[in-house]
Amino acid sequence: MLENAKVDVIIPSWENNRMLEIAENSIKQNTTVDINFFKQDNSFNKGWMGFCNEGIKASLETDSKYVLLSNDDIVVSPTSDWARTMICIMDKYPTIGSIGPLSNMAMGWAGIDQLRTKDVEFTRVPYISHFFVFLRKDTIRKVGLLDTTLSGGDDLDYCFRLDQSDYMIAVTPKVFVWHHYAQTGKKMYSQWDTEEYTRKIAKGLIDKHGFKKYIYGMTGFHTGDKTWS
Repeated sequence: MLENAKVDVIIPSWENNRMLEIAENSIKQNTTVDINFFKQDNSFNKGWMGFCNEGIKASLETDSKYVLLSNDDIVVSPTSDWARTMICIMDKYPTIGSIGPLSNMAMGWAGIDQLRTKDVEFTRVPYISHFFVFLRKDTIRKVGLLDTTLSGGDDLDYCFRLDQSDYMIAVTPKVFVWHHYAQTGKKMYSQWDTEEYTRKIAKGLIDKHGFKKYIYGMTGFHTGDKTWS
């Protein structure tokens, strides 16, 4: 039941203590749901996917039902109880595999410019960036951990895998998260956002899922818009 809901929050960070503290406080202060944090040890760099997987494995041993993967450079808007909102939507629509918020800076389909209307619970989208992504543990048990063999694009890969397992990917306009963007990523990956690195990520995803699936995820071609109110 919602009254007893708990969320495990996994936040990789790398030499970014001030932003991590701000992110953690905003996550904790803007929900009435019980939160348990798994934070990165700054003494060494395991990478985003590596630490997320370690956090997920530890989380699977706890009694919480939900997991949030979050970047350390975010601030949750105080206008809504983010966890309660996302839990209510996921409990109402069990075929949702992952859900994210609207944001000022989000690759994919969660940006403010993608907003059609605030008068819906969520919009189904091809993929969401994992700067702030909410999942059920049961879904993770079925779909698996993040693929650490990829150079990047783990969020797009995971959305493809959710889709292959007949789950929906959703964005809710009821939650807004400010994202500074890539504050830790730039430190962890020296080639961050270069053309060479982007091509390497794209090749890995195309080799794994095929070109048509990659284009679907990047462009939403043939998907259309569907909202639930």
